[in-house]
Amino acid sequence: MFFTELARQKALEVQWNGVAQELKENIAEEMGLGTQGVSHYMLLAQGLEEALGVPVKNTTPSITTSKLLRTVQSVFNQQPAYVLGATYAIEATSIPELSLIVQLIKWLLEGAMPKDLQYFFNKHLNQWELEHEEGLRTTIAAYIQPEQFREFEAGFLAIMDAMEIWWQELAQEAISSKVTLGMAIAKKH
Repeated sequence: MFFTELARQKALEVQWNGVAQELKENIAEEMGLGTQGVSHYMLLAQGLEEALGVPVKNTTPSITTSKLLRTVQSVFNQQPAYVLGATYAIEATSIPELSLIVQLIKWLLEGAMPKDLQYFFNKHLNQWELEHEEGLRTTIAAYIQPEQFREFEAGFLAIMDAMEIWWQELAQEAISSKVTLGMAIAKKH
């Protein structure tokens, strides 16, 4: 949400008011508009805690995730077209990424998800993320000029590259954690 607000401010800087309004609506939705004031973060965190039995709320990001957040912060300090390209990349990839997360959670749970968590993913995959991507794509298209295409593309690709590295490093963290946990269990026996 923080990055979406930065993108909204960048859109306002260049008077892309329709884009700024679209991002404002996305932020309101993420913060609980339409979900009885419960933010999407809290819906997800509560659902994961219930389903997996692990604390999620107020946890410290992993080293890999902290690195991604720093990279994204630097991307969002760029020029408006670059930032809006980065923002669009996040929206455009949300459905494939969430689909992967759903598969992973189902695998961890060995079956069906709790109702609240299923609601979170169904709404994101079948409504919210589709609307966010379409709204952002449509509003940006109304403002962007040909001379801004390269900058927009560069921002898009910067986020895609950062997320690719993040997913690869998350996999390495998971493998490393599994090995460390396995060794700890073996030492106990």
